[in-house]
Amino acid sequence: MPDVHHYNTEQLQGVNKLNAWQEYMSAVYYDLDIVPLSADKIRGELYEVQFPSVGLSHFKADAQKVVRHKSAAQRDKSENFVFLFPTRQRMAFEQNGRAGVVLPGSVFLLNSAEGYMIDVPDQSENVTLKISCAALRSRVNNIDDICGTRNFANPFLVPVVAQMGAQLLKFDGGGDSMKLEQTLTDLVCLMMETRSEGDLMMSGRQSLIAVMYDRLMSYTRAHFRDPNLSPNSVAGAHRISAGYLHRVFHRHGTTFGDVLMEMRLTEACRMLQQARVVNHPIKLGEIGYRCGFVSQAHFSSRFRQRFGVSPRNFGED
Repeated sequence: MPDVHHYNTEQLQGVNKLNAWQEYMSAVYYDLDIVPLSADKIRGELYEVQFPSVGLSHFKADAQKVVRHKSAAQRDKSENFVFLFPTRQRMAFEQNGRAGVVLPGSVFLLNSAEGYMIDVPDQSENVTLKISCAALRSRVNNIDDICGTRNFANPFLVPVVAQMGAQLLKFDGGGDSMKLEQTLTDLVCLMMETRSEGDLMMSGRQSLIAVMYDRLMSYTRAHFRDPNLSPNSVAGAHRISAGYLHRVFHRHGTTFGDVLMEMRLTEACRMLQQARVVNHPIKLGEIGYRCGFVSQAHFSSRFRQRFGVSPRNFGED
């Protein structure tokens, strides 16, 4: 059994935890950028073991965006299928124009050869399998077509694969590491190949909701700075009822209000961090207005509620 490596930002003293965490993530996976949603609260922990064609990891962290830039993918030429199994909090992802939210007990699939983004909420955990593309393309038909998607796997086998991955990080397999790797790969293939007809029919119905969700997310992302943006205005722009809009977001484990507020607060974090980097004065009223808040008081209140610190003090040592 290959050695298990452990990385933990809590063990660091007197160093830049963000830089260290980004180095840890890139060492375990590949070149990634990490954008924390709270600059003064960087917490992350990784357990990782690398087989010849399978990388296995257990990830724990607080709120952050994990970004795989397409330029980095072209530079390091990583070609892996990455299966992420959230075990504690829902996680949102985007790749190649596809997007979704996955709840604990499910799985989503990404391709490291393409850029992507993952939204990680506070107190998140997941089990991740990084498997060489060459090891799966010959076994799973059209696997590239399901990258950036969810609902592609047998729901009864998803927790089995996640649990096996978590247990292998604790198991000393001695000289049987090749058998363990092969068994895990076989189980992943079985998870994708044993979808029932009922699952496929349900997936077809869900795909219509997923398409609408993607459209609503794209529209909201493009217009979140508008202080008058509302469920009714977004629904009207897509010729659907506000009730259907709420059902679409509910099916993806969230609400329109939560999504809109997270977009606005995330952009506010980015603007505050940028102002500090270039040593510009912090103008809270302007930042709040540009992020869609109706008043500085509302902006400050929601920011403190989300991050536990006022926007003026955000990022201070």
